[in-house]
Amino acid sequence: MEKEILRLARAASTRGLIEQIAARPGAEHLPALSEEALSAREYRAAANLALAGAAAGHPPSGDLACRLLPAIEDMYVATRFLGSVEHGLLDALLESAGSGRNLPSQQGLVLFLAAVSADDDAPPDELLRHIRYAARDEHEPECAMLIGLAALEVGDPDVLTVARSYVRLADNPGGLEIREQILERFSSPVLDGLPDTPPPERFAGFTVRKTRPDVGRNAPCPCGSGRKYKKCCLSKEDHRDESPDASVPWGDRARLHASMSDAQFEGLHPLELARIEPDELSTGRLIHAAEDLARYRSFPEAERCLETLSSRRDLPEGTTVDSVRSNMLVSALSARDREAIERILGSVEEPGEIKAAADLGLAILAHDPDALERIEDYAVEGLREPDGDALGKLCAALLFFSPALGILVARGALDPDHPEVADGLLTAIEQSRDQLLLPPDDPACEIYAALATSRAEERMDSDAVQRSEELAAEAQELRDTAAAARGREITARREKARLEKSLEEALRAAEENRVAAEEALRTEGPSPETIPRLREKIGRFHDRIDELMEERRQYRRQISSFQSRVNKATALEHEPEVDDEADGLEIADDGSPDRRHVRLPVFAREFRDAIRGVPEHVARDAVTTAGTLASGSAAGWTSVKKLKAMDDVRSARIGRHRILFRLSGEDEIEFLRLIHRRELDGTLRRLS
Repeated sequence: MEKEILRLARAASTRGLIEQIAARPGAEHLPALSEEALSAREYRAAANLALAGAAAGHPPSGDLACRLLPAIEDMYVATRFLGSVEHGLLDALLESAGSGRNLPSQQGLVLFLAAVSADDDAPPDELLRHIRYAARDEHEPECAMLIGLAALEVGDPDVLTVARSYVRLADNPGGLEIREQILERFSSPVLDGLPDTPPPERFAGFTVRKTRPDVGRNAPCPCGSGRKYKKCCLSKEDHRDESPDASVPWGDRARLHASMSDAQFEGLHPLELARIEPDELSTGRLIHAAEDLARYRSFPEAERCLETLSSRRDLPEGTTVDSVRSNMLVSALSARDREAIERILGSVEEPGEIKAAADLGLAILAHDPDALERIEDYAVEGLREPDGDALGKLCAALLFFSPALGILVARGALDPDHPEVADGLLTAIEQSRDQLLLPPDDPACEIYAALATSRAEERMDSDAVQRSEELAAEAQELRDTAAAARGREITARREKARLEKSLEEALRAAEENRVAAEEALRTEGPSPETIPRLREKIGRFHDRIDELMEERRQYRRQISSFQSRVNKATALEHEPEVDDEADGLEIADDGSPDRRHVRLPVFAREFRDAIRGVPEHVARDAVTTAGTLASGSAAGWTSVKKLKAMDDVRSARIGRHRILFRLSGEDEIEFLRLIHRRELDGTLRRLS
């Protein structure tokens, strides 16, 4: 008889089938038969037997109903099925919520039904924790709304604060309508939700289920997140499009795993993965199965996959068997499963790094006598090497296994110089507060934010001082260059005077020799021996004159170049400082806004064009000053003045240049112009 009922129960779930099974003799044994089928991994048969028992007035226990949830894929039927449980439902739902074995959509339903089943005056602490845990993660719209409804149902202020984004999604007419529908199904007979005819079963493969809403890629996402659809739920919908077809029964999906795409294989429930022999899987799918089963806390099945993986030689690049073990170890630590932790650690090939990561957590979990000594060792190492990972491991272990102590230690480990580590610690602190049911938003968040802001302002002030020193050094270098140029100018002038004197003496000597030669020729007459000698002498004098003239021209060119450089350096050094208020264009700004007020910078086209036309150091200083002004730091506002002709425009000095800007609204600062100080008057007339 039992074999015949089991054979009948393997068929697709329909109203007629459940009524037929419920009408057979021995209906009081159906829950027990369902337990046996579940132990034999006959999931569909187990679900049908339990549904028939509920229809015959012999509902399952709360524990059996929650364990059968994965096999009842129709959430409407699952809601009616859970509503048929008469005893132990709340405890079973709470245990199911903390088991880590529910799919996200099932977890939302479990939390909401647990909230509905709980005492209105005093919802269990465990339920409050599970809702807060779930609200910290991202979920698809259906699950998110159920979590929001669960938070509204318990009404705890701290839960409502943590789940505020999901509460907003649920606290509206649409969400309240869904709540009423679920409550109606929860109180309805099991048979009401079953189809009259079975869906067509496909055993040759899997079809694509198009569940994506008709929404444009750039339209707001229908989940209510405020982001564009393409950047929110589109990728999730695309992944669900290749889910295994629900019309293929449990067990048969596992048998047909070889014909699935990778996306379809990854959509299998871990209970289905457990039915597949590890030797039948490719290496990539074997890794996925091991890690997915570990996340589902089916550690024996995951270890079977790991054992098969150890003999494979085609692991993906960058993946080792120990790295897969490490991921499984994280799941075992999250489940606080001491035996699984010790088994996984015992199979590690190179235990150094992995064992060190789990050693402290295992010691705290096992209440080892030397746990305090281990904590002290990690703390000392973290203090001696603040850039190492010892402090992070210590905080992670304490926050998870000793949350109150972990919060206190993590607060002391927050360091503005390591913001990426601090962000992770702040998130973990909030999760530990959820575990302790403390109010959310730890004071460390505000303290860290103030400390980080102060540290940033110190760095900006230090940068401003350093920049001032650099400018002073640059000015001194210009003065030294000008002094050297003046020295070279004096030397060149002296050399020029010497050359001119030599030239004059040479010209005078040449003239005297010419006169003497002419006198000699006139008195003595030219002789054949004298004429060539005189001509040679005159030629030498002409060559010497040409050489002196060329030297004179070269020195004049050098003197002209030196003079130009000296004039430029002298102009830079001695250009008179402009008194900002002397011409009445600029006046002191007595009403500067709060320097700690951060504003968003907006750059006008004229400002951007000017940045491209000024020297590089001026452009660099202008951008730095603009960022300092926008940040509200005191360092940027020391040189700010108001323009007398325009009340809403201010100027900030950058050497002999000015940045003109105005404050727009409450949260923007608009940079209008970057000009030289001498252009200020004309610019103001144009702006006015």
